Amino acid sequence: MAIRKFIRTLLRRKIQLALFSGLAGVCLLAAIYMTAQVFLKLDEFGSAASDNIQWTVTQLEVEQLKAINAFERLDPSDSETIKEAIRWFNALYSRSITLENSSSYAAAMANTDAESHLGEIHSTLNTMLPTIDGPKAELITARPDLIAALEGLTEQIRRLSSASLAIDARQSELERNDLYSQLIRLTALVVLMVVGMLSLMILLWRLFRVYRRRALENRATLNRLSTILNTSQDAVLVVRPDGGIMDMNTAAERMFGLDDSQDDQPAKVENILLRRDDNTGELAPLPGRCLVQSCSDGPNRCANLTACGPEGQLFPVELSADMANRASNEVCVCFIRDISRRVAAEAEMQIARDNALAGERAKARFLAMISHEMRTPLHGILGTLDLLVETRLTKEQKRYAQIMHGSGQQLLSQIDDALDVTQADGGSLRLRDSIFDLGEMLNDLVIAQRRDAEARNTTLEILPSTRPLGHVLGDKGRVQQVLLNLVANAIKFTENGAITIEAIRHEDTGCDQSIVEFQITDTGIGIAEKDLPRIFDDYVRLGSTASDRIEGTGLGLGIARQLVTLMGGQIGVESEDGDGSLFWVRLPLPSSNCVAPPEATEGPASNGSSRRVLIAEDNDSNRFVLTRMLEKDGHTVRAAADGAEAIAAAEEEQFDLILLDISMPGIGGIEAARRITKGNGPCRDTRLIFLTAHLNLEPDATLRGSGAEGILTKPLPRSELRAILAGKRPPTDLSESTRVNSVPILDRHILDQLSEMISPNRLSATLREFHADTTALLNNAPQMLAEPAPDALAEKLHKLAGSAAILGASSMQCILSHAEDACLAGRIEDVERGLTTLHDTWQATRASLASYGSAV
Repeated sequence: MAIRKFIRTLLRRKIQLALFSGLAGVCLLAAIYMTAQVFLKLDEFGSAASDNIQWTVTQLEVEQLKAINAFERLDPSDSETIKEAIRWFNALYSRSITLENSSSYAAAMANTDAESHLGEIHSTLNTMLPTIDGPKAELITARPDLIAALEGLTEQIRRLSSASLAIDARQSELERNDLYSQLIRLTALVVLMVVGMLSLMILLWRLFRVYRRRALENRATLNRLSTILNTSQDAVLVVRPDGGIMDMNTAAERMFGLDDSQDDQPAKVENILLRRDDNTGELAPLPGRCLVQSCSDGPNRCANLTACGPEGQLFPVELSADMANRASNEVCVCFIRDISRRVAAEAEMQIARDNALAGERAKARFLAMISHEMRTPLHGILGTLDLLVETRLTKEQKRYAQIMHGSGQQLLSQIDDALDVTQADGGSLRLRDSIFDLGEMLNDLVIAQRRDAEARNTTLEILPSTRPLGHVLGDKGRVQQVLLNLVANAIKFTENGAITIEAIRHEDTGCDQSIVEFQITDTGIGIAEKDLPRIFDDYVRLGSTASDRIEGTGLGLGIARQLVTLMGGQIGVESEDGDGSLFWVRLPLPSSNCVAPPEATEGPASNGSSRRVLIAEDNDSNRFVLTRMLEKDGHTVRAAADGAEAIAAAEEEQFDLILLDISMPGIGGIEAARRITKGNGPCRDTRLIFLTAHLNLEPDATLRGSGAEGILTKPLPRSELRAILAGKRPPTDLSESTRVNSVPILDRHILDQLSEMISPNRLSATLREFHADTTALLNNAPQMLAEPAPDALAEKLHKLAGSAAILGASSMQCILSHAEDACLAGRIEDVERGLTTLHDTWQATRASLASYGSAV
């Protein structure tokens, strides 16, 4: 497979062209190299370098004869003759050493007879060397022996000369053969080069024919593309970097009124394309250089351009552009599309979307306004009715009061449902898990709803469970709200019938997966099959004759679905028209055995130890009440009136708990908490908890970076304070503890706790002070609002909200807290509305305080 692929690759024309070109080049270089080698060989053959061995051997023979003659003429009494004999011997010996040790001679004589003859000569000379180098007397004595030894070398030197002649002859033969081989290779390379050049010429001819055919095909393709572009609905422009239009299609001529025949003065792209300036917002011409620059990093697409038509009319266009080469020059190819219809359609869609969003915002504002504008006076009405019922009334008057109270409660429930839907849509619903008795909660639910069921001649019962429910972990308020909505819905649509509630615990598969299923069955009017898929939607009321007589907003089942989903459960319905309904809910409610039991917090100092507590509160009454509550439980308390005093106290001594009011004059609670936790004092690791009368704080933003554990809302119940001292962590959100539907006019439980903490005289003084502060605020608020920066009013509102919290005036606390936020935000109209509502709520609060037995 690999061989076939290689062969197919070789058959490609580009590969062939490169191959033959490379082969011809290599052959040319090789021929040049071989020619140079031939000339070098010829130079070597013309030199006398090959005669070196023969000449050296001849010199060896001459020097032997010279040495013999010198020794024969040696005169013992003439030192010159002795030196001459020694000199010629040294010359003979040096010549033999040269022949033996020279690399060129050794290579030529290797493995030949000359090598052995030279060795014998050198050996004989070595035996004579000690005598030559010894004393002159010994040299003279040994002269006959030396002459005989030198004469004995004659035969060896003759044989060496004959062997050297043979070596020279053999070396000459080798050099001739080498020259012949070089000439043969040179001829072969020349032939190969000629073949390669011929093949290259043939290949070039074939390529010429192929590319000529392709050029004709490209011309035909170009004609087809030109036809396509000219019939396209999009305008196509070819623009130079200077903005000149080099070419265009028919659509461009028609769209912009251009003339392609004016080549000497081409149209400019800036005359037909406009863009909106980022600074001034006005339309400005689009220069050609900007168009080219926008395509420097690749294709560019822009849908925010405006084009100018042939009659000067402006219309929106979409531009797609990229760079291309034309005659070695860069040009910008632009495709321009008229998007007038699309922009008009998008504008219509935007208007429809804005209208829909405006409707949603209006709904959200309306529902939010209910919280502020409707609930507070409604609480005042209900509170006044509660007081009215306790007075001496005739039977008819009491009946009227009861009807008014029931209607008010029904209206309050419907408002609560609408607010819950708003919270669910905004994602602000939160869960607060606690351990509660599920069976007891169901019994309380039945007792509370049985009267409404009996009013419709309907029985309401709980079916006994096969397995005990016991204490479970979950959000009691949300579970109760889901079941209450389902039971109330069943009561509304059931007359002269029966409603049953059954709770079943499924087999446990682990603490986190322990499921409790609730089934609410009624014998009412039922639900048509076509209406089942939308029964849990918001604001859905089925359009039957029977249901038209039923009051309600259509929110109860929608809220139940959202709450069940929030708790990780499931909800469903089974029903037949005219034959009753069965609503089922499955919720993860682990048994209390799966969680650690709550710490006992009912008694003072539940762990039996006294704590050191620092309280920072600018309201004297609040500070006094908190101090008394803690001291009665055996704790040591140090009170501070502002953040600066709290910081100083935290630097002086160690505390087990620090309670900080968030809003205080000077240094507030948040800044004080940061300084304490980031300082080097003994309280840098002490637990810090914020106190506030605000009901709409952003907990995450408040706690971030402060070092505090959580936020507690005033008034602070004694049981919750004990739980905090026992180690319980406070909540980090206020969504549950500050639900609007849980705000009464007067929380008598808080007043009862306050009465236990302080003396009657002190309580009366506190109430009189609260009365005076409220009256002064209502009288002076209009003048304070007229000031450029009503900070003083915000401070008064904050102080009075704290006093209302400590006295249990929950509705006033809520109104004052919202008014303070509006004042700080500069929303004067909201402050004015809040003060108007505060006036009515204050009258209801005064009446409630009077019925409590105060001296106000």
